[in-house]
Amino acid sequence: MMAVSLQTSPVFAVSKSRLVFEAPCARISSDIPNCDIAPDGQRLLMVKENRQKAAITQLNVVPNWFEDLKQHAGGLPQ
Repeated sequence: MMAVSLQTSPVFAVSKSRLVFEAPCARISSDIPNCDIAPDGQRLLMVKENRQKAAITQLNVVPNWFEDLKQHAGGLPQ
């Protein structure tokens, strides 16, 4: 992950890029980004590659999960 500093006044300027950290990121698919910045610009979310090949031992299926969520959340707007 690289970063630069931006200056917008009195003139626009960009600093030299610098390495923030190195981390392999998983590629979910070609149309889904593997990282995103929070709307406030304070946090970065990344999908980290799991290098351990663990077998799936359990799969939980919750039918009508949205209805259950609405009940527990006190009735979400529709």
